[in-house]
Amino acid sequence: MEEGNVSTTVPTYLKLGEDDEKEELYRHDEKTRTIAIAVIFVVTVIGNVLVLNWLFVHRRERTRIHVYMTFLALADLSVGMIPLLVSLIMSLKENVWESTDAACRVRMLMESVALMASSNMVVAIAVDRYHSVIFPLRKQLPELKVISTAFALAFLLSLPQLYVFRKGEFNGTAYCRTIFMGEDDPFRQAYLLYIASVVFIIPFLVISVSYLRIVAKLYNDGKNLFQSNWKKSTRWRTLKMTFVIIGAYVVCNMPYFTTELIRGFAGQGSVDKVAFSVFSVFAPCSSAFNPYIFLLFNVCGKTKNRRPGQGYTTQTAVLEQSTTPRFGREVKAVDCAYYKAARSPVKTAI
Repeated sequence: MEEGNVSTTVPTYLKLGEDDEKEELYRHDEKTRTIAIAVIFVVTVIGNVLVLNWLFVHRRERTRIHVYMTFLALADLSVGMIPLLVSLIMSLKENVWESTDAACRVRMLMESVALMASSNMVVAIAVDRYHSVIFPLRKQLPELKVISTAFALAFLLSLPQLYVFRKGEFNGTAYCRTIFMGEDDPFRQAYLLYIASVVFIIPFLVISVSYLRIVAKLYNDGKNLFQSNWKKSTRWRTLKMTFVIIGAYVVCNMPYFTTELIRGFAGQGSVDKVAFSVFSVFAPCSSAFNPYIFLLFNVCGKTKNRRPGQGYTTQTAVLEQSTTPRFGREVKAVDCAYYKAARSPVKTAI
């Protein structure tokens, strides 16, 4: 972690004693980075509040994907209210830590939990879609158990933060910093690899395998599944939405973690500082994009009314059964300015 700059939402690092490099970094990027964090914070909070409001208004129509999106929105909102907001405050205070050592450790634990919960919820959605498509005749995965597992893992995998971070002084000023003392410290490199693995690499692999299997399944069953009516169904729209959400997650996180690992193992000078600063700010942007992707597909998207049974194959009908009682009502075609729920005899639970 940068000794004087721990306000980024994901750790970056400088060696102790690199005063000139740190001052150059602050002078060149700190103001721009602060503005960027403020913009991302506002966009993230507004977007996720809008999604939670939409889901609350349509709570009697909720489906499986609505349950997952509720908790993804809560996780993304926590990214805005904990890592981003704290980063913004610390940046305005020039990253000086004025509280206790225990508060420093708890802060970093909470930031890590928020970030991991967001990525874990994306994985949970991918796993649920995988199970629905690959095993359509099996009982659906219980939503709340999958979601609680995602949040529990986020907490457990974040516990090392309590040891790695602590209050310390650098040139007479207190910071919330890591225990690592230099870029060649093998423990620092191991920590970097651990964070990259649990926050991005492992989730990326699980998501990739899940959706490659989904695509292969849909391709192999193309004669039945890709008929025009099915393409207009709620299930197809849900799959497209989750594809976009996962794509945003990969695009936002891959550049940061790639450059972070390169810097960690090849040295600070191996990656341009300005590029790395941009990537580090861009990393939490998936939490800002997710709610607008959901709103685009569920509020602004035009969905044609469907007659009972239209566009359904036997597989689709089985997949759209919920594991818990739902009130099934279809949403009519709307524009962004106005939407209204309409009753439908078709029960959806994607």
